[in-house]
Amino acid sequence: MMRHLNFNNITFNIWLPYAASILFVTVVIGVYYPSRQEELFRAHQLEALNHLSRTVALGVEMSLELESFEGLTRSIEYIAKEDKFTFAAIILDNPQHEYEILARYPEGAPVETALQERSNYLVGEQPFTASDFRGKVIVAMDKSTSDQTIAELNRPIYYLLIASFFVTILLSLVFAQRIARPIMEITSHAQALQRGEYQTEIPFSQEEDEIGVLQNALISLRDDLHQRKMESDDRDNELEMLVETRTVALQSAMEEAQSANQAKSDFLAN
Repeated sequence: MMRHLNFNNITFNIWLPYAASILFVTVVIGVYYPSRQEELFRAHQLEALNHLSRTVALGVEMSLELESFEGLTRSIEYIAKEDKFTFAAIILDNPQHEYEILARYPEGAPVETALQERSNYLVGEQPFTASDFRGKVIVAMDKSTSDQTIAELNRPIYYLLIASFFVTILLSLVFAQRIARPIMEITSHAQALQRGEYQTEIPFSQEEDEIGVLQNALISLRDDLHQRKMESDDRDNELEMLVETRTVALQSAMEEAQSANQAKSDFLAN
């Protein structure tokens, strides 16, 4: 099918705008949709982290009011059941320092790094106040983990877009050929008539569109040209016969004249 496609072919000229439009739409969707998907997914993840931090903050407040450090540990370990975080920490406000980490989960979590380089983490936080304690609970997720999840979500979309692009391109090519084929056939018939091939077979079209009207008009033109050709041939034959008849008559008259001149010459000689 592609071998008939060239830059001067009507099929290509019909197909190209479709292909360009499809490519443009595919690129726009391929850029906008994943970006929007990422934005919404990050917002959802951040909301989930904020919800976790609020839940832990409530447990921390109750534990501090009751002076139960065991409850404090259970509160922060509550989020171990969740898989939406990288680490959690309870941070106290300290007038002498910027912050003081009261507890963290898991042990050795890079809380300080996350607080200094927030661009690499999604951080949900919730302030709390209990007795003489003031601080906040933070629940953080490494953005690389988030990016991996987003990539897994977007991968099927990319596959679908690529498959849809090629299928639509092929369908548009078939559609373009369906439009171009009758035009190319009419062009072929017109070229045959131009060469004087008035016996060219042109099928009658039942379609009422412009192509059908043009094809049937070409049939009428062929019949008219064929009729005129036959009339011209008849006139040529009549003219040829007339010329031949007059030529024979002229030759006969010339022979009679020559005979008369010869007889006259013989008479005068005697």
